Amino acid sequence: MATFRMTEGGVRLSTTFAYKKVKAIPDLGLHALQRDHSSDAAGTQTDQPDSEERTNESCFVTKRPCYTLERAHFINAVKKRSDEKTKVEGYLSICGIVPDRFNLNSPSNIVPLDRTLHHSFDQLGFLIFTCSENTLSTLADLVESENEKYDKLGISRCFDFNNAPLSDAEFEMVLLHPNHLLPKGSTIAMHTLHRSADNTERLIGKLYMIAKDGALREGLDPTSPRFPAFCHTRTENHINPFLVILNAEIAIRRFKRSGDYFNSLCTEYKDLITQTMHLADLLYHPPIVDHAVKTLHLADQAGGAGGTGDGAPEGENEDEDGSGTNAS
Repeated sequence: MATFRMTEGGVRLSTTFAYKKVKAIPDLGLHALQRDHSSDAAGTQTDQPDSEERTNESCFVTKRPCYTLERAHFINAVKKRSDEKTKVEGYLSICGIVPDRFNLNSPSNIVPLDRTLHHSFDQLGFLIFTCSENTLSTLADLVESENEKYDKLGISRCFDFNNAPLSDAEFEMVLLHPNHLLPKGSTIAMHTLHRSADNTERLIGKLYMIAKDGALREGLDPTSPRFPAFCHTRTENHINPFLVILNAEIAIRRFKRSGDYFNSLCTEYKDLITQTMHLADLLYHPPIVDHAVKTLHLADQAGGAGGTGDGAPEGENEDEDGSGTNAS
């Protein structure tokens, strides 16, 4: 559930939700993950789209359509807390991160995910989504230019969310705990659409596994092709890449506090994380954030840098109906 947290970089979005505890599974050679924001909180009641919507959409990552897709939010607020939801939406709007008339249930903030990926992303923190290296670089230049206009001329940031480079952003999946996501050589498939000689369309899946360097690749060799960048297939209501970045920034902050896991990641994942944090810092441009904080009176709500916004103590991360959701 989105809230606010005072960090060294100023007031930033955070979440009151704590990941579930990840217990050891000796038979699979998996150790428990010790993290300062874990809890034994009950699972969520997934917000499911209706059956017609599920048959028309494919998984954001694997591109496989199925009836069991679940909707994942990148930024969410506590259920039945309309005041919190309104403040989060207002904060994003004042910062120029979303277009006019945005709300947290807008399609630009939601993607369909395979159940396993959704749970691994939303509840377990095994993976994050970010943008491709090229998209991250392009968006960083764009945001930096808007920040300079704000600093020099006082002009609010204004982004065209319906056109490139925001509408055609490429995304990547970064595995923070690869062997917990795919233990014992298990695989995940990326599906591409092929048209046969008789004009029949068919999805063809290519399997990817955890390579020796911990990256998701076509084979065990660290030089084999990595799981490719992907786009969403919508022709409108494009995914807002800025919301993807803000979600990733929350998870990366948690990840870096959780031990020495970062150093075990492959070079490509480390580079993507570094670029993601750079873009997040640009989005959280201090003068713009300060203006939003003052306008919405958020300073007291965010708490101190040592607060619990990045994962509440056990029992405090549930919605009013008893369920909980992650930063997504």
